[in-house]
Amino acid sequence: MRLDYTYIFQILNFIILYLLLRRYLFGPVKAYLERREQYIRGRVSAAEGDREHAARLKERLDAELSQARTKARGITEEARRASDAIRADARKLAAEEASRMLARARDELAREKERAIHDIRREAVDLSVAVASRVVRDSLDTEALRRLASAATREIVEAKLGGKVS
Repeated sequence: MRLDYTYIFQILNFIILYLLLRRYLFGPVKAYLERREQYIRGRVSAAEGDREHAARLKERLDAELSQARTKARGITEEARRASDAIRADARKLAAEEASRMLARARDELAREKERAIHDIRREAVDLSVAVASRVVRDSLDTEALRRLASAATREIVEAKLGGKVS
């Protein structure tokens, strides 16, 4: 059996090639893969941190939204109460104004009634004086006739109105 040098050179070439590949290819490729793995782990870790941060932020925003809704309900309720109070005040003021207007109208009506009674009296007195002066032209003076007519008129008005008139 004769040893062929080709096999030895092939084995020797394989070992040299393996050493060269190990030094120049496997080392840099392994280092690159380790860096890539570290990068990916860092990104995954950052994504988990971001997800946790987003969850905390969502919880905080949900709490703030709940507080804002509660505050909005409070503001709405306060506005409703203020509106009811304003309406009640407006009704009260309107009722007071109506009462004042009614009292003024009654007072004015009473004054007008007094004026009318006074005017009727005066007219009745003047008419009585005129009639009496024609009848008793010279027997009584005008002032005495006026007093007499005034008293008569007062009695007639009191009898018709059912009370004392001044």
